[in-house]
Amino acid sequence: MRKYFIFISLVVLMSSCEDYLDQREITDSIDETEVFGSYYNMRRYLEDGYTKLYLVDATETFSSGKNHTHVSQFSDEGSTNRDRVPEFKSGAWMEYFGYKYNIFGDNGNGIVEFTAPYVLGWQGIRIANRTIQEINSPKDITPEQQEQLLGQAYFIRAMCYFQMLERFGGMPYFTEPLDQNSYLGYERLSYQETAAKIVEDCELAFQYLPLEWDSDNIGRPVKSVALALKSRVLLYAASKTYNPGNDLTKWKEAAEAADQLIKFIENEDPYHELVDASNAINARVSSVNDADYAEPEIESIMDYRKIFLYVTRSPETLFSVYRESVRASGGNSWKRYTTNLTYYSGKAYLHNNTLTTSLSPNENFVEKYETVNGLAITDDPDYNPQNPYIKRDPRFYNSIIYNGVNWPIGSTDNIVELYEVGSDGTSGDERTETNTPYPHTGYMMRKYWAKGGSSSVADGGPREVELNIPYFRVAEAYLNYAEAAFEASGRGNINAAYSSDGTGAAYTALSALNKVRNRVGMPDLHSMYQNTNRFMDRVRNERGIEFCFEGGHRWFDILRWHMLDQITKTYGIHLTWNDDITTYPTGYRFEKYEIETLEKTFTDKNYFYPIDPEEVYQYPEFEQNPGW
Repeated sequence: MRKYFIFISLVVLMSSCEDYLDQREITDSIDETEVFGSYYNMRRYLEDGYTKLYLVDATETFSSGKNHTHVSQFSDEGSTNRDRVPEFKSGAWMEYFGYKYNIFGDNGNGIVEFTAPYVLGWQGIRIANRTIQEINSPKDITPEQQEQLLGQAYFIRAMCYFQMLERFGGMPYFTEPLDQNSYLGYERLSYQETAAKIVEDCELAFQYLPLEWDSDNIGRPVKSVALALKSRVLLYAASKTYNPGNDLTKWKEAAEAADQLIKFIENEDPYHELVDASNAINARVSSVNDADYAEPEIESIMDYRKIFLYVTRSPETLFSVYRESVRASGGNSWKRYTTNLTYYSGKAYLHNNTLTTSLSPNENFVEKYETVNGLAITDDPDYNPQNPYIKRDPRFYNSIIYNGVNWPIGSTDNIVELYEVGSDGTSGDERTETNTPYPHTGYMMRKYWAKGGSSSVADGGPREVELNIPYFRVAEAYLNYAEAAFEASGRGNINAAYSSDGTGAAYTALSALNKVRNRVGMPDLHSMYQNTNRFMDRVRNERGIEFCFEGGHRWFDILRWHMLDQITKTYGIHLTWNDDITTYPTGYRFEKYEIETLEKTFTDKNYFYPIDPEEVYQYPEFEQNPGW
């Protein structure tokens, strides 16, 4: 970075934080009197704030939808070897800004994760602040409409600050639009100070937002969403990276916030609930010849799968990016809307067809799925590593495509071939360094990928599929509580309980965890894990599989838990045909291998992203994050 810092400074001398902190948005081209003169125009103005809410799984609003720095590959969830990954795996994230300024070549879409949440965040904050400031300006606005706009504005402001907080740390917290003629060199607040102000905005949003919107406004944030953001912010603020002294009062606050959210959803919110998908455990996957083993969509799992696909609105979804039309043509192809097809290179070979795939789940992550006995695979004597995909947690079959799955593209059945060498001696997915830019891990991601959905018009099939990509859903309330309550007890009591209102907590740490497990038919946490030494590992594992490939949960959990040192190695699986069916029930020999080219290197500075150097240069008060 030092090699080109001076060059950047000269180039951007006339650019500054003002570009972001004083965005004029719609009022640049429309007279302000017109914008704020009517309720309808003010509502339209505020609605632009929703386009500033950054979600890692739905980045089509920034940089044409490309995001080669998707955070699932940052964590241990998946792998790719796109051209922007080398800078990531080395931990040299500042180098991404070299691409932004065309120092290393023009490939700016590789820096989306390090720029979009920041740029869009400040824009959204200004929109929210202008709306709050002008709330009395429209002559035709009613008190109810004022409350609705205020609730949305406070929520948008809180969300924009949070999307920066979880990446960059504390920020100056502006509650009024900045005067462009004033000096903008404000000092950054601490992480904890910023988190506290976000919580205040969440509480204001809760005060003004409705319990539910009418049918013409479904999808806007409601009271439960404000509490969900509050719960997540306080959980993060209590975590090791941001609470290194392990102040237990912060964990208690996080537990109480989660308890408040749970009680509100269960007792006062008639529109949201944890989906009962307990029938999922009945998936017929007891052997490779069982009825559901190769099925693309397992009927017993559909109640769970419909949280993400095929329905307009799941009662579990609190707030999401929703698409009712995911077309397979041009710039709006399937890959632009989901984690699965975020990247454009690499082949996964399917019988009589080829398919552009992307982020491949790692073997590291696949191993986190328990068996139906409720045991980690390393603890279950019935688990056979040479027949690994039978009798697993049903969420495995919702999220992972493995060798042999029948995956229709349009009207044609296609058998996914993710093996190295097949029964006829030929390769399956053509995994060679010359044919693909990264070594396949042996898996493809299924969670957001609808049966029949394709990245190519030529493949035909359904081109309109309802897709929900969650920001918040109900399951998080219970898992937030399970973690926070146990941590608040000093990790001394798996039945710890903390009430938000003095009436008694709705759950204990253990029962909240079991609530999420049971809803897919998984048994209560096994007795061997019901001790203070192993409980937190299972809570973290549960979060991993419940929220896999979803909204960056896993990556930001790893950052807040201060666990970068545990995700440096990436593993895949080799499958080679072997005729000994007794030893190798699938017909393939499974061999775990380390993907050396994807080994990651991190230091303490990587717990916060670097801030764009032009911001820091323009205003010395706006300090760069440590180590950058």
